[in-house]
Amino acid sequence: MELGIDIHGLEAMCRAMYEGQDQKQREEAEKTLMPLGESADNVVACFSIISGSSEPLAQVFAAACLLKIADNHWTRIPEAQRVELWKFSYSLLAERGPGLASYVVADVTAVFCRVTKLGWNDEGPYRSIVDDVAKFLEASEEHCDIGLIILNRITIEMNQSTPAIRKFFSQAQNRKVATSFRDLLLLRIFELSLSTLTRLSPPPAHSALRLRALQLAQSCLGFDFIGASFDEASEDMGTIHVPVAWRAVIEDPKTLTLFFDTYNESASVNGEVAGKTIECLVQMSSIRRSIFSTDEKRLNYLYQHMRATVEVLSNNRGLDQPETYHHFCRWLSRLKANHELSELMGSDLFPDWIRNVAELTLHCISSDWSIVGNSLYYLLNLWSKLVHPISKLKRNSSTSLETYVEKIVQMYVTSRLHALQSETSPSDWDNLDDEENIAQEEFAEHLESIPAIFRLHYDKTAQFLIQLIDPLLEQYKAGIANNVPAVDRFLLERHLAWLVRVSGSVVGGRIISTSSENQEHSDGELSSRVFQLMIYTVDEDRSRSKMGVGKQPRGMIELDGAIVDFIQSFRKAYIGEQAVSTSKVYVRMSERLGISDHIVVLDVVASKIACVLQKYGIVCGTAVVKKTLQLLSDLAFGHSSGRLLGKLKTIRSMLNNHGEESFLFMKGSSMGQQRTLFYQTLTKILFSLISLGEFDPEAEFERFLQPLQLRLEAIAAVQSDEMMINDPEVSNALIGALRDLRGIVTATLLKKTYTMFFDWFYPQHVPLLYRAIRVAAAAGSYPVCNPLLKFYAELVSNKPPRIIFDPSSPNGILLFRETSKIIVNYCTATLAQWNAAGRQGSDPYRQLYKGAATCLLMFSRSLSGNYVNFGVFGLYGDTALEDALRVSLEIALAIPVKDLLAYQKVSKAYFSLMDNLCANHGSSIVAVEHDVFVHIVSTLQEGLSVSDVWSHCTEALDHLSEFRFRSSMKDTQNSRNFAAHLERSPNLFPTCLETVFNLILHEDCTNQWSLSRPLLSLILTNEGAFLQLKKQMIESQTDPKIRDGVAAAFDKLMGDVQPTLENKNRDRFTSQVAVFRHALRSLQ
Repeated sequence: MELGIDIHGLEAMCRAMYEGQDQKQREEAEKTLMPLGESADNVVACFSIISGSSEPLAQVFAAACLLKIADNHWTRIPEAQRVELWKFSYSLLAERGPGLASYVVADVTAVFCRVTKLGWNDEGPYRSIVDDVAKFLEASEEHCDIGLIILNRITIEMNQSTPAIRKFFSQAQNRKVATSFRDLLLLRIFELSLSTLTRLSPPPAHSALRLRALQLAQSCLGFDFIGASFDEASEDMGTIHVPVAWRAVIEDPKTLTLFFDTYNESASVNGEVAGKTIECLVQMSSIRRSIFSTDEKRLNYLYQHMRATVEVLSNNRGLDQPETYHHFCRWLSRLKANHELSELMGSDLFPDWIRNVAELTLHCISSDWSIVGNSLYYLLNLWSKLVHPISKLKRNSSTSLETYVEKIVQMYVTSRLHALQSETSPSDWDNLDDEENIAQEEFAEHLESIPAIFRLHYDKTAQFLIQLIDPLLEQYKAGIANNVPAVDRFLLERHLAWLVRVSGSVVGGRIISTSSENQEHSDGELSSRVFQLMIYTVDEDRSRSKMGVGKQPRGMIELDGAIVDFIQSFRKAYIGEQAVSTSKVYVRMSERLGISDHIVVLDVVASKIACVLQKYGIVCGTAVVKKTLQLLSDLAFGHSSGRLLGKLKTIRSMLNNHGEESFLFMKGSSMGQQRTLFYQTLTKILFSLISLGEFDPEAEFERFLQPLQLRLEAIAAVQSDEMMINDPEVSNALIGALRDLRGIVTATLLKKTYTMFFDWFYPQHVPLLYRAIRVAAAAGSYPVCNPLLKFYAELVSNKPPRIIFDPSSPNGILLFRETSKIIVNYCTATLAQWNAAGRQGSDPYRQLYKGAATCLLMFSRSLSGNYVNFGVFGLYGDTALEDALRVSLEIALAIPVKDLLAYQKVSKAYFSLMDNLCANHGSSIVAVEHDVFVHIVSTLQEGLSVSDVWSHCTEALDHLSEFRFRSSMKDTQNSRNFAAHLERSPNLFPTCLETVFNLILHEDCTNQWSLSRPLLSLILTNEGAFLQLKKQMIESQTDPKIRDGVAAAFDKLMGDVQPTLENKNRDRFTSQVAVFRHALRSLQ
């Protein structure tokens, strides 16, 4: 942009860009204006615009440009101009701030705070920010507002690591700045927020300033004090680890009193201020216990909180506001999370406190859960923590608490039953589109909290639930026989579903170490009712005619989902490795149902699983199917339950009849992953039976695969290639078969089982799959290509070691040759289409990246499988390896580097392949064209900063540098190829050396050993670059002592290190890297 443009013209263009209705004018204005933020030379121009313009849109544009320049070109801004930028922003806010538009103030503040953080370690006025901004708080009300905005913004800025900051600060450097800010200024800022609150007039005056001060206090308390950010989505929030320097402020009763007074004054006047005050109190209640100098002061602090909550609850002050109500429930929950029950009960306030909390809980339970459901979660969580330690206290000291718990239990169950009476009717449910939500459990977070509450007086609770369940069971049984109206059945099924979910949560909450016989009796009473219901539903499903692909009743879907959830909970407590066949739970179940042990339970469960899979999954019940298949998988992969499953009649029937005609869910368009899991599970059960030696392995395996064999033969018999892809019946059959095959091969974890599958698969079915990939890839049929490629990727995977052919067997070579054909055909056809479309598409991931990632993964797994002697291919002139490498690199080069790094699956597959190629096929890597070689090395350098793949990158660079080191000792074609690359790009590896060096020094990597491993090979092959780097680091130190320390550290780094890459020498160097890193970081 020309800097001589007049201010009025610029203002007009800003209005056109931000507010213009003509798209062409907006684009022209944007094209003219945007270059202003692309160069560090335009800082002064931005100053002039902000100073000389009265148009807010021009001012905000110039401020945005300044922020963009700081974010992208900070190192190019001269130090004097950085200081000038800081002073300009400060002066603008101080002198003209009250007259600026609010969004201009926000953007200028962003520039001011960003510059403060970036310049924190430089010489300048940056660390005086609080002293300078504190003057705002003493000036006019408008200045005070701006001052609070600045302090809040700088606190947030220092507490986070944005992409812009990561360009100039490593993780360690960013944390060091945050720590310095915490130690120097954060307490002062918090005190300023408190003093501002103290000075403000009572509400309703100064509402905006009061809210700003509370936001500032919240930001201070929410600061990441120890560099271990907690997840606010977890149990609300973690303990706040304020430094010892904060002790006086925290222990001072006036601090809490200030927040309490602010709430009391604002509760009936300003709900937003009241809610923000409670949020601050939630944080205050989460402060670490060890901050207090004595137990007495800590207890006094707790009692202040209790007194305040009792007062709020007694007067119901401010709780009519939903946000305030919700944060108040969080406050109560945090009080118990951070303090012991004995401490709460030690207060004279406890009887009033627990009574008021119980009344609040009962009121919340009786309210509309769609409104208060999230708040109720915190209250249930509170009660769960209150009752958990009761067994450790004297019995007579917890009587009142137990009384309240009993009321809460009953109210929680019955209130939901009452609510179901007035909720959605069956006709309304038929119009719902979100199938997932129908079968998903309602208020799942609640059910995680209730087990401890319900099991406190479990005998009474179980009896209460039984009294509710038994009449409904009778009604359900009668309804099956009498065909009750749909509305009545719908409500009955929903009521039963709710009680089954609650029962499952309670039974699943059994803790073996503390479980008593009485509790197991109660579990048996409840479980027998649910299993009775399960038997009713199974009998009904078997007696009714199949409903085809039509929708099942919604109430039935919900009930079946609840039953599956119950089985999962029961499994964890009483089936499998933790099962106790002599448990008292089976005594009650035997008396009522004849279920004497977990084997009979498994038989009932297997029947229910089969029924669910036979009637859902096409147009409804997909969520139930997913949960059911996961349950079956969990049972099958249990050591004891997996062996028992195969002996059951129902499971044997599933092993003999497992096609789409038997299990309707397999026809569902969204059931691809479920089909794979289903066949993986069935195959696992089959192999468990084979391991018991009950029948001939090969014959039984072939019998199991017979239906799949017939399907594949039928598909292979289709004469027309076009029909194979375009005929929905044929293509769907092919896709389904591929997903089934993938599930089966995934379950072959041993040499014996894998060999059985390979002998069945090769060579009979290989031509069909080769034909399928040839036709599908040429037609761009991704629905066929993707499952086929994924099957092959699983077929060639050798983790755990299972592909172990006999020494004289050619199967390993044959497997790779077929794999190479698949890779070459797919990549060649896909690249041709991609290039024809101009290397762009509406959905690049689907059109190119997804299939490419699977091909790269397939090739990588083949190279690392250790079942192929790849030297054979070159020896006999077979181009399978050469062709696979060529097309793999071509398709990888077609993916832009930014997308390669952005898509996790793509990056993992690519860098894993590069790791394997550099480790075992270095000669192939150096033989590629120079542009390809540069691309490979450059991407390895880029990948060093990506957490998911950096280990592959370091290994690949190490292998490549080691290959260079060893080949340079001889005059071979490999050494000449490498030398040719280096001659054309001499800075390629020195840049990698510098990157690895910086990462070791500045990043807090969890595995420094792996990160430092390639450093020695890079140093030995780039000695000149290393010496230059060493010289630059030493000379960049202005302090003579630090300069000498850095020089000494470098000398120790290479001390006793020999110019070899033997393991002993490597280990010595790696240990010295750790010492070197510690020495340099201690000098900073």
